[in-house]
Amino acid sequence: MINSLKRLLSHSALYGLSDVLGRSVAFILVPIYTNVLTTADYGNVTLIYAFIALMNVLFAYGMESAFLRYYLIDKSRKAQVLSTGYLTIIFTSVGFTGVVFLFAPQIGSIISLSGSFSDYVKLAAIVLGLDALNIIPFARLRGEGRVALFATLKLAKVMLELGGNIWLVVYLDMGVKGILISNIAGSGLACLVLSILTARHLAAGWSRQRMKELLKFALPYIPAAGAVITIEMIDRFMIERMMGADSVGVYSSARKLGVGMLLFVNVFRLAWQPFFLET
Repeated sequence: MINSLKRLLSHSALYGLSDVLGRSVAFILVPIYTNVLTTADYGNVTLIYAFIALMNVLFAYGMESAFLRYYLIDKSRKAQVLSTGYLTIIFTSVGFTGVVFLFAPQIGSIISLSGSFSDYVKLAAIVLGLDALNIIPFARLRGEGRVALFATLKLAKVMLELGGNIWLVVYLDMGVKGILISNIAGSGLACLVLSILTARHLAAGWSRQRMKELLKFALPYIPAAGAVITIEMIDRFMIERMMGADSVGVYSSARKLGVGMLLFVNVFRLAWQPFFLET
């Protein structure tokens, strides 16, 4: 029992390191954004990332939890669970990304983006697709207790995004597009490395039965996760409707000061889920 608790604490510390650095970078970027971007542009950034957070529920559709549940408990079918889950999410990610691309003008209008909103939505779709492709590989690292590799990849992603933001937003003055392109670069790097690490484990192929099991466990997460993220994000859209994108930018920069409590919750969740399923 003591050893298990020590493992939980050590994993929490490593997950915490990667999460602290990631959120610290987000905090560091606030004064950069507020000095370089107009308040309306910063409002657009806030709205597009609120859209990404909402759409993440659909792109992920509870697959992370379903994968960990069957990958850790049904050890005789680990290879098939991994290959089926990964191939399924590749297919759905491509499909969902294509739909967002197709309806980018309408989506941009609905979420009240100003400026080149169609381009913003298309870039956001790429971010969503890449992040979805990373779900299963990152979950596998957590499930296998490869916390150092998990943290290293997360850190590399964050540092690339930070460098990209400084170069594209500050020096090249690319504004909102520069922020989204930096995010694509970070997610793309993680996707490339994770796909190489995962590809050799796909020999078991795709199984209809495993897919049904995964979806049966995963899909019920959508309503709950959707409700939680809607409650968390809807304030941005309400402020935009009532007061405009400028006010959203001001509100978002002030709200970044409260990320501390969320950090502790997320660190524990990352370590607890695989620990609970294994013990």
